[in-house]
Amino acid sequence: MPIISLDFLSERNMLIFWKILCILLLSLGATSIGFAISNIDLFLFFIGLLLLISFILALKQAREDAGFFPDN
Repeated sequence: MPIISLDFLSERNMLIFWKILCILLLSLGATSIGFAISNIDLFLFFIGLLLLISFILALKQAREDAGFFPDN
């Protein structure tokens, strides 16, 4: 009997997790870049770019988990 149950990691719950993560990463990245442009802060701009790149990677993972693959 396993000590930790991983039943909550069903396919449906993982898709909900990826959707929430994508929304958070996109909003944080866009907000960070917006503040960086208004304050001319290069460090904050790069943090925003990092968040947006993370958004793209999370979106690719969500599509893969959902079974959608890009057309070749």
